[in-house]
Amino acid sequence: MTDEKSSGPVLALAGSILLASVSASITYWYSSSAEREKALSEQRKEAYVGYVSALDKERVSHMDFKCDLEKDKLCQLRVEFELQAGASLRRIGLYGDASVVHATAEYIRKVGRPGAGPCDASSWKLDLGMYLEMRRSTLGKQDVSERDLAALLLPCTIP
Repeated sequence: MTDEKSSGPVLALAGSILLASVSASITYWYSSSAEREKALSEQRKEAYVGYVSALDKERVSHMDFKCDLEKDKLCQLRVEFELQAGASLRRIGLYGDASVVHATAEYIRKVGRPGAGPCDASSWKLDLGMYLEMRRSTLGKQDVSERDLAALLLPCTIP
């Protein structure tokens, strides 16, 4: 009878240690999984921003500014504006809240976008599809219209 009384606290202690170990293992697994997903998400964002910035450099390199970029400060400012505005609009389109995307798209539709001509009929849907997938991979499914996203993400006017 004495053995049964003395084994009760030992079993309780062993059970507590086992429960604490299992609990710590589960907590570690979930926190390391969350950290891993956060790191991957940051890598995706960095890659997306790098790519859209490169696209804007490509777009601006083909623009005809009709001025001497080496001497004309206003011309240099216009090039800087084109680069920063294009990349910033694409970042808003990729990561912005739905209300900000909509408001910015409305602004662009009313005010216009300097240098924006019609979109290439063969590629604008592919471009928009790529940006939509980038947005979904970082923010998940959201209630944002494709028309609004096109206004921000494409450096042209869709038909």
